[in-house]
Amino acid sequence: MKIYNKSALTRNQRFVKAVLYGIPATLVIAIVLGFLLNIMPIQFEIMFLGVGYAIGYVIRTYGRGVQTRFSILGAVLCAVAIILADAMAIGGIWGMLNPYLWMISVMNYFSSLTSLWGILGLVFRIGAVATAYEQSRIV
Repeated sequence: MKIYNKSALTRNQRFVKAVLYGIPATLVIAIVLGFLLNIMPIQFEIMFLGVGYAIGYVIRTYGRGVQTRFSILGAVLCAVAIILADAMAIGGIWGMLNPYLWMISVMNYFSSLTSLWGILGLVFRIGAVATAYEQSRIV
């Protein structure tokens, strides 16, 4: 005798749900972070850890997955949010829509590695991606 829970979602349905909730959350977080980076006169790098946690929380809450692909989704969406936010900090809201500014923001990371603050900024960005990876699935 098999008992099925008909209202339960399959693994693929939960992953699709995580993607459908994760992408809008990523865009909203990127816009808010880009706006904050644009108006603040100083770099406040610890905000990136909150970005990673927020994206991981959304994917974990709505996707409820235990597979590694949920963690990879969280890490990729966090990296996209950070790149879009940095592009918005450089070029305003139109900077998010311009792929040229995306490349400038990535090149900005590598050019800023000559100073201690640039290295710390990169470490916080990597920490945000690691936080999103860790928080995106139920362990």
